[in-house]
Amino acid sequence: MLLPPPHPQIGRFDPLSRLGPATPRRSPAELFAAHEGFRQHIRKLAPDDQLAAARAAIETARKDWTVAAREAARDGKRWDLARAGARRSLQERLGEAVPSFAKIRKLQRAHLDALLDKARPKRPELEPVVAPEEPPPTVFRVPFGLEMLGSLSPFEGLVDTMDIVDRSFVRREIGHLIVDADLAADPGAVFGFNEWFGILPLDLGCVSAACGSAYALPQDGRLLVTASLRNFYSKVTLSLHDEWGFSSGTLGVDATMFIAVLRPNGGVILHSLLAERTLTSDGDDVSKTLPDIEQGAFNLVAATDNSFEAGETVFVLAGVSVSASSALNDMEARVRALLWWSLEQLTVQVVTDIIT
Repeated sequence: MLLPPPHPQIGRFDPLSRLGPATPRRSPAELFAAHEGFRQHIRKLAPDDQLAAARAAIETARKDWTVAAREAARDGKRWDLARAGARRSLQERLGEAVPSFAKIRKLQRAHLDALLDKARPKRPELEPVVAPEEPPPTVFRVPFGLEMLGSLSPFEGLVDTMDIVDRSFVRREIGHLIVDADLAADPGAVFGFNEWFGILPLDLGCVSAACGSAYALPQDGRLLVTASLRNFYSKVTLSLHDEWGFSSGTLGVDATMFIAVLRPNGGVILHSLLAERTLTSDGDDVSKTLPDIEQGAFNLVAATDNSFEAGETVFVLAGVSVSASSALNDMEARVRALLWWSLEQLTVQVVTDIIT
């Protein structure tokens, strides 16, 4: 990464070291409180003796399935049928062991959806703006001097975060942005633990690729940034896989293009939604892809709410990101993201009044 000359007042800084969430989210304490209230409600519907009988049913189903899976392993269709039959049998056993089983499942789905909505960061909306005639914008084209990879909104403080294998890269000399990553969450990996509401089943993750340039402000004011991006290929697949037991899950994924203006005390990241999808399941294996993103050119215009000082050097970048959020109970979530974009032009100008 090429860094600009240090500002006389602030010196040099790493533009990746100060990134924060786009907007405030609920604190972990609030999420734990909501989850604990749900657990207490469930305990009233399913006393300890019923839960013990349900655990025994699950253990029996595990042993039976271990044998049946080996016998059906050579035939994929037979294996799928055997597994579906084993799941139906388990659901029947759980319904017998816990009379309130159907009600618990319904409450669990509503709880996980609400929990995910509280935990997931809300993207700031981009309002339309009109570029002023003066001062004229500074135009940046390839090769760009800066590049950025990784998470745009760290989710530290929650119980779990997604496992991310990130192969993304940037070719700033030609402006190409490649997001290539696998995101996964499996809070039900410890069998028999999660389905009894013992943990907070929240996971979040984000991957991104961006490039841009350093910009020295000629005068005080806010910044108006325009980015010309091109989509060559975008495909994001999301799936939920059953583990057993009281299984249910919600997985939300979105793809955005964004503009980032970074400074030592934080900076701002503004997103524009490209596509989103939410996947839900009561135990069945399900998978979908994100809605198609049109191939071709996109123009993104964003204005900062905060002002900057004359002579201050900021880092201005534009790119694409994929974010995932899951609320899981005894299920596994996976996201496969592959995006190939390019940043063709980046313009920056100072404005004292933004016309909306």
